[in-house]
Amino acid sequence: MRAAANIRTQPNNKATIIRTAPQGEVLREFSRSYDDWVEVGDTKPQGWMFGKYLVPVKP
Repeated sequence: MRAAANIRTQPNNKATIIRTAPQGEVLREFSRSYDDWVEVGDTKPQGWMFGKYLVPVKP
């Protein structure tokens, strides 16, 4: 992640914040909305964050 970012219950800026993910945390992408919100989590989806904060992980 580029910077710390809020993980929310729904893919919009007004949704409840579940937690704030710190910069550098590795999250898996489960789905993506038409307007660049990404459903993220570890082994299962945890919530939504805006896609501009994500950086691809190098294999």
